[in-house]
Amino acid sequence: MFHASRCLRYWIRSIAVFLPLVVASSDLGAATFRSSDLDSLVKQSWAIAQVTVGNLQSFSTGMPASSPIVTRVTFVIRKVYKGQVSGSVDTDFLGGTIGTRRVSIPRMPQFKQGQQLIVFLANPPDKFLSGTIGRDQGVLRIVFDSQSGLDRVYRWWGQGVNSQTSFKDRTPLSMDTPTSPTGNAETLPEFENQLSQAIAQTQ
Repeated sequence: MFHASRCLRYWIRSIAVFLPLVVASSDLGAATFRSSDLDSLVKQSWAIAQVTVGNLQSFSTGMPASSPIVTRVTFVIRKVYKGQVSGSVDTDFLGGTIGTRRVSIPRMPQFKQGQQLIVFLANPPDKFLSGTIGRDQGVLRIVFDSQSGLDRVYRWWGQGVNSQTSFKDRTPLSMDTPTSPTGNAETLPEFENQLSQAIAQTQ
């Protein structure tokens, strides 16, 4: 009797972990594909910071080989634009790889150590499947332009950030290598000025 009761409690806990992930994944998928402008990302963000990607650790959320995989990403803080963060921040993203098992979520960023980014962080108590607002919408890449000697800012998917292109626009591009960004992109100081104006408007 005791053994049966213990097994029942185990399965209830497993369902309790797995079911919200499935439901939330469906909800997030529907919500995230709505394009957000810069003002919206700023308003929703708990913090906005320039970071370097540090440690990456994937783990199972429940029973091995069946539960969703989550990757915990350490962002090393370089500069803060909004909020109060310092040192480093650990935040979780649904998806990742454990051994031969891989879980990939549409438009969920897959980070690499050493990447230089600007991230729009979700409030830790509220975030569930993505540590940034709008999945990859809340992640901007900082890429060094060897021709001008300046850092430039790109959307996660490789599209240059500039005043001529709406922040809601999502032109499908490739940015598999940091040396081949696509499109006209603002310099980092130019984007920081734009970001500061957007933050000031929300205060």
